[in-house]
Amino acid sequence: MLLDNGGLLMSCAYDGKIICWRYDEDLKHGEIVKQNQELRCMGAVTENGTLLVGTNTFTILTQSITDWVNWGKMKDNEVAMGESSDFEEQKLDAIEYGDSESGYGNEDDYDIMEG
Repeated sequence: MLLDNGGLLMSCAYDGKIICWRYDEDLKHGEIVKQNQELRCMGAVTENGTLLVGTNTFTILTQSITDWVNWGKMKDNEVAMGESSDFEEQKLDAIEYGDSESGYGNEDDYDIMEG
């Protein structure tokens, strides 16, 4: 199951493990073990960061994963801020160095007589 944010993938298994993976970095982010439980499926994560997990004995367990959810939100914010600052840098570069396509530049540097 993918979390909505941060590139996190969660899996569960009959051995009772819930594992959170950072699939874009190919590494394990965290693990929770539910002793003596054969986990079968996972449901949605609630707004307060609670994961619903179905077992092989037809019960539903709840597990708080707020740390994972918050990490994903933090990661999303970093990416969003990075993209915005890259755009601002590009815009400043165009203004500072002159960009003929965008119309930015210092007109004083161009001498009409010399071409």
